[in-house]
Amino acid sequence: GVLAWAASSRDAQTGWAEVAAVGALAGACAAVDLLAAPLALALLAGWALDRGGRRVPAALALAAVPLAVGLWVTGGLGSSVTETAGNEPAALLGAAGSLGLVLSSLAALVPLPFVGPAQMGPTAATVINSGLSLGVGAALISGLFGEAPWRRRLWLLAAPAGFLLLLACTAPRRPFVAVRYLLPLWPLLLLGVAVGAQAVWSRRRVARPAVAALLGGLLLLGLATTVSLVTPSRIGSAGAWDPARYAAADLGHITYELAPGVATLLDHAGPRVVLPGPDAPDVRGLAAVLGAGSAECLLLDGPHRFAPELVAERLGAIRPTLHTEDAERFFEQVGWGLALLYPGQTATRLSILSRLGPGERAAAERGEVDAAGWLRAEPP
Repeated sequence: GVLAWAASSRDAQTGWAEVAAVGALAGACAAVDLLAAPLALALLAGWALDRGGRRVPAALALAAVPLAVGLWVTGGLGSSVTETAGNEPAALLGAAGSLGLVLSSLAALVPLPFVGPAQMGPTAATVINSGLSLGVGAALISGLFGEAPWRRRLWLLAAPAGFLLLLACTAPRRPFVAVRYLLPLWPLLLLGVAVGAQAVWSRRRVARPAVAALLGGLLLLGLATTVSLVTPSRIGSAGAWDPARYAAADLGHITYELAPGVATLLDHAGPRVVLPGPDAPDVRGLAAVLGAGSAECLLLDGPHRFAPELVAERLGAIRPTLHTEDAERFFEQVGWGLALLYPGQTATRLSILSRLGPGERAAAERGEVDAAGWLRAEPP
């Protein structure tokens, strides 16, 4: 924010104070967070193209100083962006050479996930996301024309595009890109929509209905999401939702409604732990049913992941990797997950269990019986 303010100065002369501020802030932003780098570089490039002159190289040189210091303090490109080894920026950028992986990651980001299948259903979500993505793209492009300064053009289009490309090249779990990584993008898009909509509104009367429809759609979407987050059912169960604990156990797809039951099962797996590491409970069987990966999004990747065929598919993918000594505990926890997800659906549970071997099925059935007793005993 401070960099954007400094780079948007309207002074006729470019003073050394402005040069120092823009250069130092751009370098610091790029050093502190890899995801901030394309945004900072877009602002710096736009400012340089607008200003020109012999002082621009000085700003670029000044940007290199905090960039180098910041990378040295944080460990640079060799420091993991998560708690897991192998997620160092250098390693992630090295893996970007796989063009197919980059393209599949970009395809997963387009259209942008304004809504998810858990909210609207898969078909409706695809239609809404495609329409809003096209509208936002048109609004951004319309803001590039006219007398707009270069910093506005780069901020509206190059910054979001560079941000998405960086995610496609370096997201730790590509081709899946956690929705939380997209959070810095939304203010840029909304700002771009506002600028583009104002430009179209003032120049083309015939396009005003389209502009009104786009802005109205975004407003209704925001209101609908807000209302869905403050419904009484969510408020009543949100107190049990414990994301730090799920991250430690590497559990994903925990909805508010499932949170009390998950808390009960985790209590039986061990004491509460909120940091990944050797003290975290080993609940791989439960994670196989619910969906492993604590980075998965609550709102966008929700109940549709609990379809019985998908649970069976996850179990089938994990079974060959299990060691014999771990298998019994693993399948007992599979029984926990089945008792949690399908409490009154005996046929569904049996259809999943029928795909297991005799010993695996016996362990899962024991886990079901145990978990059913624990869940019945939890306080209302």
